[in-house]
Amino acid sequence: MKATEILTGAGQSVMFYPALREIAGGTIPAILLGQLLFWTGRDSIEGGWIYKNHKDIEEATGLSLHEQLEALTKLRKSNLLTEWWDRDAHRIYMKVNTDIVQIALYHSRDEEKE
Repeated sequence: MKATEILTGAGQSVMFYPALREIAGGTIPAILLGQLLFWTGRDSIEGGWIYKNHKDIEEATGLSLHEQLEALTKLRKSNLLTEWWDRDAHRIYMKVNTDIVQIALYHSRDEEKE
């Protein structure tokens, strides 16, 4: 049996950008950041805000709730992510600070050249 046949029915693959690992603070936050960037281009509402619950994130990334919470904490602390609590809808919206991501990636590439 071929590997591709084994993976049929195993779910979707998860995209990983190694360049995000350094700026996000690890592999798991990088996986989440990459997915949030993808959703920013597809599923965001006005201003780039995204609403996804933990089940949506787990389905897209395979990350457990615990892994998601740790990754979100790292992304917030590094100012790569902003959250907004909509009290009326009882939802937390997320927004990737794309300018900061871009600057951080630029600086991390500069450090690699040295």
